[in-house]
Amino acid sequence: MFINFRRSSLVPLYFGLLLVLLPLLTLFTLYNGDDGKDRGEPRLSMESMLNRRIIELKEKLGYIEMINQRYLVEVNLLRKVIDRFSNSSRSDRDRQSFKKNLLNSDILLNSKTDNSNLVPDKWRDLNTGLDSVRPPSLYNFLPHLSKAREPLELSFRRISSRYPNGRMGVSIAIGVPNVKRPIQSYMLATVRNLIENMNFEERNDVVIVVFIAETDMEYVRKTAEDLEREFGEFIDSGLIEIIAPPTNYYPDFNNTLKLTLGDPLERVAWRSKQNLDFAFLMMYCQPKAVYYLQLEDDVITKPNYITKMKNAALKQSGEKKDWFIIEFCSLGFIGKMIRSVDLPFLILFFTMFHNDQPVDWLLYRIGHVRYCRIDSTDKACRQAISHHWIQYRPSLFQHIGTHSSLKGKIQKLREKSFKSTAFNPHTDNPSAVLTTTIRQYQSYSLSAVYGGFSFFWGLSPRAGDHVLINFTHPIVIDKYFIRTSNWEHPDDKFYNTSVQVRPLFKQSSNNGFNATTDGFLIINSFKASGTVEGSLAHLGAIKMMRLFCHSASSKWVLISEIFVKAKV
Repeated sequence: MFINFRRSSLVPLYFGLLLVLLPLLTLFTLYNGDDGKDRGEPRLSMESMLNRRIIELKEKLGYIEMINQRYLVEVNLLRKVIDRFSNSSRSDRDRQSFKKNLLNSDILLNSKTDNSNLVPDKWRDLNTGLDSVRPPSLYNFLPHLSKAREPLELSFRRISSRYPNGRMGVSIAIGVPNVKRPIQSYMLATVRNLIENMNFEERNDVVIVVFIAETDMEYVRKTAEDLEREFGEFIDSGLIEIIAPPTNYYPDFNNTLKLTLGDPLERVAWRSKQNLDFAFLMMYCQPKAVYYLQLEDDVITKPNYITKMKNAALKQSGEKKDWFIIEFCSLGFIGKMIRSVDLPFLILFFTMFHNDQPVDWLLYRIGHVRYCRIDSTDKACRQAISHHWIQYRPSLFQHIGTHSSLKGKIQKLREKSFKSTAFNPHTDNPSAVLTTTIRQYQSYSLSAVYGGFSFFWGLSPRAGDHVLINFTHPIVIDKYFIRTSNWEHPDDKFYNTSVQVRPLFKQSSNNGFNATTDGFLIINSFKASGTVEGSLAHLGAIKMMRLFCHSASSKWVLISEIFVKAKV
């Protein structure tokens, strides 16, 4: 308890330290030549860099003030409960029991909850009375939560062991809600694309929160296992966090919802749940970062999107624009970024009207409520909103999903301003001859993907089919990476397919790898995402690499990237 009091009282000291140290750090950075020249970025003048640092500091201070306010509310609540108890006529035995329970529990200091509603039932009368006014909270709009002892406690959480509370104080928290899809899931492809398009510095200044928005714990655990298997190193580093809501978070959609907008119950329940999903995810992410970015689990992005978004936000703030949302994609709620200090507006709005309208409609309504006169014309209203709702073009995100989480709904919306190729070109692969037993479709050849000017597309592989890369001169492979499928055809990838190599020289005990009857070593297998990567330097010179299909597939296969780096 006393530790939390001190943490709150030290926040003003952090302000002072930041104000003193930032100019020194800025000058140190400037004179150490961190001007972007090694990264191919335009060199900024000293004045421009200093201005940028000042703007960045102001944004950070807004975040710190928000955190400070959260602690003050908690501390004041705790003081109030203790004071009222001290003045009550409770027995000494009850007081000691209450004090012991209070000290042994962090329920009042849990920043993820509305603490005013979590005072133990026995003492709840201490916080009420005719001489006080209690403001409304989420419990007024989700009354079923008031019956739970700890209504907002996560049912599942997987974070890095390095950070007891997960990453905090980064620039951007990315919210990715995931739900069951009856036909096809795009989540692994989405998360991998988000990570691959960040550089090292960006990965250290971001947290991706995957919110498995389901109460079916079997599905939650299986999805978490898939993420762990695919992105374990990024979970351990703190870049990815996985959470799931309390099992009693959602109301009984079948009995509590009103039919609105002429929609059937199934659709009303689907969009009502989505509103509550977004609200919960925002509540979790708010204390983690200066900015919050809302995505969905079926999108792709572009390289360096983190830096581009951060620069856009600092530019708007530097021009003293009172921006509320920066839109990096025009579709639905995809790619909308907001300051974390402004998230309560959305959280409360989505919760209050979760039964009434879809989440993207409610977001649009917030703009009208905040910035439009009631007697404004549509044109005048749009113009007023445009000063606070900033549109960034070209788009940084593309919607790739076709099958919605709503059963039977087909969603073919695409962002027109998003420009992206369907393959990842590499033009410096080692010289090789490529052959395959997979039937090629039209002109999408192996030489095209290996040469970096198109992709390979073939009909459904059969058991025993293979792709063979025969190097013109044997090479020591420092790194290799092969990707199948793309955002337009996410299912066209290798299934149950291994990577095999034939070394130039016979290996003693095959280096622990299983060997085929024709002299290849089985060194790896394609992941569920349709990718495979590794290093083979320890095997010495390699003469051939083979991708071998162990079973037939009902899907076609599209190879969108082949990267082989020879050790110099």
